[in-house]
Amino acid sequence: MTSFKVVVFRLGDRFAALEEKYSEEFFVLNHITRVPVAPPYMGNICNWQGNIIPVIDISPFFGEKARSVVTKLVAIAVNTSGKDNLFSLVTDGVEGVYELTDKTEEKNDLPFFSSNLLEFRGGDIYMISPFIIEKFITNHLKKII
Repeated sequence: MTSFKVVVFRLGDRFAALEEKYSEEFFVLNHITRVPVAPPYMGNICNWQGNIIPVIDISPFFGEKARSVVTKLVAIAVNTSGKDNLFSLVTDGVEGVYELTDKTEEKNDLPFFSSNLLEFRGGDIYMISPFIIEKFITNHLKKII
């Protein structure tokens, strides 16, 4: 079994995780701008440290309701490989940074944005793949531009 250093965060009543090495900063979403005709899960942008970045809400992909308002929620600034590859993930709160174990035998039925299933507090949580989200954002933008 492999272990990962991850940031654990809440999405509604569920927990999810992101490898800590991709998390730049936790910040409160203020002064967001709604993007017309964008789908609800990526319908906002924000200014984070002088960069305009997409605000991604993956909770609908985990069975939660899409949020109509994300202002004042905590987001994680995610950086996959440089200044041009930034986005933010909307959360319902950050639990902390943990070292969690991968449950490799159960990877068949993972949700769309997940790369691994991890053990957390006696249950299972999904580890989010920032690369899948980044590819999803890029493909979506190609369709509307």
